[in-house]
Amino acid sequence: MTSKAIGIAAASASVVALLVGCAHRGPASAASSTSSASVTESAAASTSSASSSAPATVSRVVNKTGWYDGFAITVDKVTASEQDSSSAPSTSTNSSGLSSETSPIVGPSIRFDIDLSYQDMVNATHVPGQDKNGDPDPDRTGYLEVNGAVVKLDFDSPQVAPGAKAPGSATASIKVPKNMTSLDDVIDSVTLVYGQTDANQTKIPFAGGSAVSSLEPRGIPVGQIVGTSPSIELKNAYLWPSYQKGEKDRYELWVEILAQCTPGGSFCGDGGFIATGALSVTSPTGKTVVADARSDWDDELLRIGDNVDKWAVFVIDAPAKGDYTVRVRDDHNTIDISTVITL
Repeated sequence: MTSKAIGIAAASASVVALLVGCAHRGPASAASSTSSASVTESAAASTSSASSSAPATVSRVVNKTGWYDGFAITVDKVTASEQDSSSAPSTSTNSSGLSSETSPIVGPSIRFDIDLSYQDMVNATHVPGQDKNGDPDPDRTGYLEVNGAVVKLDFDSPQVAPGAKAPGSATASIKVPKNMTSLDDVIDSVTLVYGQTDANQTKIPFAGGSAVSSLEPRGIPVGQIVGTSPSIELKNAYLWPSYQKGEKDRYELWVEILAQCTPGGSFCGDGGFIATGALSVTSPTGKTVVADARSDWDDELLRIGDNVDKWAVFVIDAPAKGDYTVRVRDDHNTIDISTVITL
């Protein structure tokens, strides 16, 4: 029963009580009862008005996943709430997902609260929206698109362990779009976006019938150990789209390389450097690229007993069928070690 219906029933009951009272108490009592009934009806009307003028809120389960910057990002739930409501909403309808009553929008802005989940897909602890040094990076931060307009989000992002999953959240306030009369319409018009138009974007629309636009990263089978003193182990490898500006339709191949120095070779005995530029990948088409500056691997000094375990990043074209050759050498070609992986 709605609050309006409850108010009518209460008023009817008061009228019945009034008539019965009049029959037993006479004119003076009837006047008193009439006054009491008026107060009761006024209070009921006031309660109904106060209830109906409360800002409307809609919560919707989205449960859509996209991939960006080494994370599987899931939009679990979205809550839209009117702000600064100034007049009572009209008849409400049920929303999809977590049902809450909605109504025509009456306030000048809508608050969005977004529940997120992040799964770290790489073998390194990482915070969404931060670079490898732990500093905020605007190019790694999501934003909302509302009818073509960009709306900034405030994130509360977790530090996620390798392979683990953790919750996060984001909030924003948006202007009420024109020609939209309900919070459900507003939610349908909103998309969570990562990346700029000249990069590989991820788009997660909140509308139920709209599909996610995102390129899913994948692990590459590795584990081979090649060479001695130093020995080179490819511990992990991942392939995902590049999210750098100007690199749309290009990919990043991340390879975790463990180099260990043991007795027996002049390289480790004398101490040698393996520079970033000494790491390369050659595609099946014959194109060779060296490790990019975004690599964690730097100019690494190796002596007997030393080991270096870091990531090398190679920026490549769209993956081709066939074998890719990973090559590790030093500047003086004292070592030249290679192995093959398949993307």
